[in-house]
Amino acid sequence: MQKFEIKTNVSGFEIFLDPISQFQLKIASTKKAYDNNSLQAIERDFAFLFPKNIRAGEIIKKIKKIDNQLVKNVVVFDVFEGNKLPENMKSIGIKVILQPIEKTFTDSEIETISNTIIDLISKTFEGKLRQ
Repeated sequence: MQKFEIKTNVSGFEIFLDPISQFQLKIASTKKAYDNNSLQAIERDFAFLFPKNIRAGEIIKKIKKIDNQLVKNVVVFDVFEGNKLPENMKSIGIKVILQPIEKTFTDSEIETISNTIIDLISKTFEGKLRQ
C-alpha cells in the first residue's frame, strides 16, 4: 500500500467458481429465438423426496431431455431439508412449463407427460412423489 501511496483501508476477496457452477445451466448465456406460438402453455408443479446427494441441476437436465420441444422450462421453486423429513432426505419442488406445438393439450396428454416425468424421476434419482 505504501508503494502505491494508498492512504485508505483496502479489502480483498476471492471467489471460488466451482461451488456455484451447480446453479449455472449453460456456460454461455444467449437469448432464445422468438416463438410466435399462440397456444396456451401449461405449468405443472411436482414435489419429490430425494436422497440429499441428488443435485437439482441433474434433475432439470433429465426432465428437459424428455422432449425439448414440449418442455419449455424446468424451474426448482423449493428445496427443503429438515426434521419433518426422513433422515438424509430432502424435498425439491419443480415447476415444469409445457408448450403445445400443433394443438392444445388434452387432459390425457397432460396426464401422460406428467406420468412420464414422475416415472423418470422415480427410476433415475430414486425420487418419491410427495402427496
